[in-house]
Amino acid sequence: MIAQKAGSKKLLGNKMDIPNRHIDYDDVISFANANNILFSEVSAKTGENINKIFTEVASVLANKTQHQDNRPKPFTIRSANKIGILNGCC
Repeated sequence: MIAQKAGSKKLLGNKMDIPNRHIDYDDVISFANANNILFSEVSAKTGENINKIFTEVASVLANKTQHQDNRPKPFTIRSANKIGILNGCC
């Protein structure tokens, strides 16, 4: 079983910066749809969509936490100004 009832899954296709893909895009979309998984493409090399994905995941987790006990939980989303280097401390 790929998707769990209580969880959310997101499939990331890396290396979107490479023009010749080894896996057909339509096959990936079909797989993701058949398994109720969200799909996005990213590039670790260029950083494209990396911040977007982390922001989406943080937002989903924050919303799930708020709905579990109906009390908002504090959270902070920090974005990277360069890959691997966070703004602020820690």
